[in-house]
Amino acid sequence: MDATEPLEPTKRTAKTPLSLVRSDAAAAPIPRRFRLNTLNGVQREMAAVYRLVRTGQMESAEGSKLVYMLAQLGKITLDASLEDRVKELENLEN
Repeated sequence: MDATEPLEPTKRTAKTPLSLVRSDAAAAPIPRRFRLNTLNGVQREMAAVYRLVRTGQMESAEGSKLVYMLAQLGKITLDASLEDRVKELENLEN
């Protein structure tokens, strides 16, 4: 092999072109989004993430992170709802 011949790429030297858009994301339809300001909306979004993971359209690790965040949103939504109810009861008492 002389110095003028190009090297064949190997697994260590081959570089894949960088892209800001995942190639599989361009072909996939945009999933339906639900309102996350109600417990019902959070539950539906969790179910949608579950279906994406179950069908292999989303990585399990990514789905787990999203469901964890959705669970936190659900807790905050519940707390805010209970806080509003307590305020209403206190106003009725006065």
